[in-house]
Amino acid sequence: GGNVTVDPGESAIVDLDEDGDGYYVDTNGDDICGETSETGKTGRRRVSGASKARKATMNDCDCDDTDATIHPNADEICDDNIDNDCDDSIDEGCEEPTITDADGDGYAPDSDGDGTCDDGSTDTCDCNDSAEDIDGDGVADGYDISPKADEVCEDGIDQNCDGVDASFGDSWCNTDADGDGHYAESVGGDDCDDTADDLDLDGEADGYAINPSADESADTEGSCEDTIDNDCNGYIDTDDDKCPDETSVDDDGDGFSEDGTVGGAEDCDDDDASANPDAAEKCDEVDNDCDGSTDETCVGETTDDDDGDGFCEDDEACTDETVAPGDCDDSTETINPSVVDVCDGVDNNCDGTVDEGCIGDPDVDDDGDGFTENAGDCDDANAEAFPDAEESCSDSVDTDCNGMDDTLDPLCAEDLPGGSGASSGCGCDMTASDGHTNYFELILGLLALASTRILRARKSLGA
Repeated sequence: GGNVTVDPGESAIVDLDEDGDGYYVDTNGDDICGETSETGKTGRRRVSGASKARKATMNDCDCDDTDATIHPNADEICDDNIDNDCDDSIDEGCEEPTITDADGDGYAPDSDGDGTCDDGSTDTCDCNDSAEDIDGDGVADGYDISPKADEVCEDGIDQNCDGVDASFGDSWCNTDADGDGHYAESVGGDDCDDTADDLDLDGEADGYAINPSADESADTEGSCEDTIDNDCNGYIDTDDDKCPDETSVDDDGDGFSEDGTVGGAEDCDDDDASANPDAAEKCDEVDNDCDGSTDETCVGETTDDDDGDGFCEDDEACTDETVAPGDCDDSTETINPSVVDVCDGVDNNCDGTVDEGCIGDPDVDDDGDGFTENAGDCDDANAEAFPDAEESCSDSVDTDCNGMDDTLDPLCAEDLPGGSGASSGCGCDMTASDGHTNYFELILGLLALASTRILRARKSLGA
């Protein structure tokens, strides 16, 4: 009730139940709840002079006089981290707290089906809280299924936990932006490119020709080399079984493919016809002959003439102005641009081609002139060209296979010291523009002739 008068000399309890829950606090710590030393004051209840303030243990006292729900007779509430029943223990008798978000997607499930999520919220609960990772992608299987997830249409799964699996009949699910008749993968469809933009300005959505119905094969021009998965099967260009493997095609037309299907040996650069297993190595910092080594025949500085044949390895200029560039093997004096190629498996004249003019077996006389390549025929496709044939001096061809064409062959030089060449009247001229004999070219010609005949003699002895 209200305030009452207390007789002098008697004890009175004064405002020691602030929250009105019927339980008093121990003000001085002597385990007596509601005791006061004041006398003659008004209190909430009258106490007789003979009575004493009620003695009690601390468990009978109110441990929080600001909250009427907390007192010694209250029920302990689990998982609130509060001593509700004032027994000096928190959450005693409670089971281990329920894991409320096993898959880590930010939403708790409703494990007991009472309409309240395990975390106490009443918002939409997680309809799949599985922490398993059955697909092995490193993410809990339930992570992508929650009230915040995007729904995938007609896949048999309720991704956004609204109780239904959306169908393509729903307006938001009907996504075919490029108009190719296939729904986008983002809503559960099979179109891997639903782009509606027309960046190439051809009047058609950029994604229109990309869908499972498209043809990605050799039958559709360009589809096997556009780096696009045109038919949405997960494979691009030659990774698709319907496209031929480009490595088996001779792209540069040099007679070899990358995988060796064409030519029987692998082309190390199928975009450059001058690089292939049959090419001669040049001193150009490129693996011309596809043997895995670069410039292996080069010796010393590329601008120096290391083998003394009058040519240096550089393609443009040499240190010595009297030396010409273009030597493809500066360690062998019989290999340089001035000689005629012979059928020996070597690019003797440094033109990037090996054994040009040779046909078939080098031990077979292909042109019927009585000589084979290995017997010295420098052009076994030309019956007029063979060793010791008469040099014509008018066709720019090395008819007698002495290693020199008309411009260098001394047999065609009219101005040699001591008289004209053996084949007079051929029209070949060794005279320089100043009227003097061009001895430099003459000497080169004689050197080439000598080296060629030495080479033939060595082959003859070896045979």
